[in-house]
Amino acid sequence: MRDIPSRTHRIDRSNVVRAALVLGVLHIGLIAGVSPVAAQRPAVRTAIEGAVYDTVSGRPIPFAVVSITQAARSTLTDSRGRYRLPVEAGTWEVQVRKIGYRMASVTVAISSEDTRRDLFMSPLPFELATINVTAEADDFATRIMRQAIARKNDLFGRIHDYHYDAYIKFIVRDLAKDRDSAESVFLITESQTSAYWEQPDRYQEVITARRQSTNLPAENNLVSVGQIVNFNTNRIDLQKYSVVSPTADDALDHYRYHVLDTLDVAGRTVFRLAIEPKSNAAPLFVGMIDVADSTFDVLAVDVATNEAIRFDFFENLRYRQRLADFGDDHWMPEEIRFSGELHVGVPLPGFPEHISFEHIASLREFRFDQGNAPVTLGEYLVVVDDDADDIDSTTWRERRVAPLTDVEQAAYTRIDSIENRPTPFGTKLLTGALGTIALSGNPDFFHFNRVEGPYLGAGWTWRGLSPDVILRARAGYAFDREDWQHRYGAQYRLSERRRLWVGASYHEQVVNRPTFVSPGENPTYLALFAKFDPFDYYREKGASFFVSTKLVNFT
Repeated sequence: MRDIPSRTHRIDRSNVVRAALVLGVLHIGLIAGVSPVAAQRPAVRTAIEGAVYDTVSGRPIPFAVVSITQAARSTLTDSRGRYRLPVEAGTWEVQVRKIGYRMASVTVAISSEDTRRDLFMSPLPFELATINVTAEADDFATRIMRQAIARKNDLFGRIHDYHYDAYIKFIVRDLAKDRDSAESVFLITESQTSAYWEQPDRYQEVITARRQSTNLPAENNLVSVGQIVNFNTNRIDLQKYSVVSPTADDALDHYRYHVLDTLDVAGRTVFRLAIEPKSNAAPLFVGMIDVADSTFDVLAVDVATNEAIRFDFFENLRYRQRLADFGDDHWMPEEIRFSGELHVGVPLPGFPEHISFEHIASLREFRFDQGNAPVTLGEYLVVVDDDADDIDSTTWRERRVAPLTDVEQAAYTRIDSIENRPTPFGTKLLTGALGTIALSGNPDFFHFNRVEGPYLGAGWTWRGLSPDVILRARAGYAFDREDWQHRYGAQYRLSERRRLWVGASYHEQVVNRPTFVSPGENPTYLALFAKFDPFDYYREKGASFFVSTKLVNFT
């Protein structure tokens, strides 16, 4: 795609992926959430953690459901069988379930510090594939999911479009360091965004404000909510995989559901169902889904990918999503979390070998069926507003939905102080040499040929007058000819939707006659070192005018 002459940074689909790689994370999709909990629960002070093992093989059991029903808390073990459950100090019954194993439970006394307790499960003495009889509880779970799918279709059948605002926090941690220390935080970014979605899957998000730790350049901070990999679609594309959603129209052909718990959430009865693939050979999800009794609204989802889905370097990918009623029974995502771990494998300078990442998005102020689609909808996924990097700290504190923890705030200070340390003299010399080499390849700054000899110049582009106006100026001196050269121009945008620009320039400069083979070649190095210059030159003086536009999208 050609450059668009505007201060607003528009990022196409391929650039979104590149930006995610810069951050050390593939934007595979973002669906995440936390389990709903009863209102007015005391503050979480500690946690129980450990691993779940098979009593026969001794191997860890991935994607088992560990729960404390009295506290309405559940979680999935990761691919190594590990789990962590935040909970208040006290005595709790911890249960663990997984299809193919006997349910196990243990009573644990949890002190004011984190408590470690490994859990053990015995496999059932038969193969699941041979079972043809469905339990009554699973029949009930299937009926719940059938109603939830019908409810989803009814809801989205009535929505043409919606807007929402969001606050997004993205944190990368070095797993070799203590998680509760500021030293473990490798990178922090924060974003404020405004998004628009329209049937069937048209989407665009504008980053209205952003800030980040100083070890990441602002232009590489493209963290947004993203096209939410939401379970309201029938198929979810995760790179090379097309995964059936747990609420797809044909989900019952691919998943088993059974009731884990019945919860009381803000006075509503909520069923927590386990999601199990019918075949582990197919790329599917495994986890939990919360469905409200009677209305069959989906209130939360907590899933991981099964073993059939594999990504190089990545593991323990986890999606969690919590939904809320934003008016007229429109249950939409309120909080989304996407987390995982990345093993680089090969040590890289200044980059940890083993990191974890967590992407947390808080969504708010959904507005339905207002129209007002962005003019570039369908062409750009992410647009960075002109003023996104100019929001002061006071405004940030007012608009930040989720406050930073003490560790995160200390990490900001630590990273910034490290990045702002005086640069060693040797590093300055090396940086200057590399910068000079880079600039020497820019013919507007420096070039050499047999007509002009050495040329030194500078240019200036100004977009401060208006987003629709661009002013440019360039001047330089050719030492062999002993004369100045210059060029001045202006552009004006008539239509953003059609990318319709008009412009004019005046110039007096030496130019080379373009050739078919190498119209943009810079002959500086050939002329300097090989004494070879293949171009013809002439001095040109005059004015030029142009009109440019976009004929169709993506051009």
